[in-house]
Amino acid sequence: MESISERDLLIALSYRYNGEWENIYDAIIKKESASIEDVNLAKQSINSQVLTILDEEYPNNLMRAIRPPFVLYYYGDISLLSRFDNSLGVIGNREFSEYGEHMTRELVKGVSNKLVIVSGLAKGVDSIAADECLKQGGKTIAVLGTGIDICYPESSRELYETIKRKGLILSEYPHKTSGHNTDSFPKRNRIIAALSRNLLITEAKKHSGTSITVNCLHSAANLLCVPERANIDSLCNILIKEGAKLITCPADILDEYNLLDKNAEFEI
Repeated sequence: MESISERDLLIALSYRYNGEWENIYDAIIKKESASIEDVNLAKQSINSQVLTILDEEYPNNLMRAIRPPFVLYYYGDISLLSRFDNSLGVIGNREFSEYGEHMTRELVKGVSNKLVIVSGLAKGVDSIAADECLKQGGKTIAVLGTGIDICYPESSRELYETIKRKGLILSEYPHKTSGHNTDSFPKRNRIIAALSRNLLITEAKKHSGTSITVNCLHSAANLLCVPERANIDSLCNILIKEGAKLITCPADILDEYNLLDKNAEFEI
């Protein structure tokens, strides 16, 4: 009987359980097996590239994350995962204000030539950050809460396709896995946090998906926040009071990476 490698078993289990970490973990603990037919079916359904936790290219920072994904599906430049030291997660409101969009674009514009921008491709701040990064010729990673081949929301289709060509699309969910109306979007936030040396929040409410990503961090020292007016429902203001760094211009961000050009001029 032909033997199945541990790597192929992980891929088969990921396909069997639609990428759900808890189910894959339980299957591993119970020593579930897979047939050659199971492995072939899984591989035939995949039209993306695959990275498993057993591969040398699997990033160490993701290995230390909460429930590190057993399998990652991707399109694009996987080498961007090795640039953790210069990675910046950008997250925030789906329903953004004019101020939130302005600050997101201006801050990303000022740092995207030096930092890899990590986001969730969600409507709002995430998509704005990725879009602005690409406009500036920068590199961006988009972590999905759906199967790797599903763009959600569909309104981000053009952005999704551009990132496939010029950046990196990443998901722990295999093809045709719908993440709508499930907890897969909150779960993907732990990956965004793990891939980001620092997290920039440009605009967010106290009770929001952004707070889930923040809770995945080990220290407030990794949080960079844009302040809001005192009478606004602002997660950023709360986090700044708790020790997050107040950000008003790109120089504040670059200083965190020791990449600040003292002669550069930034205008917000």
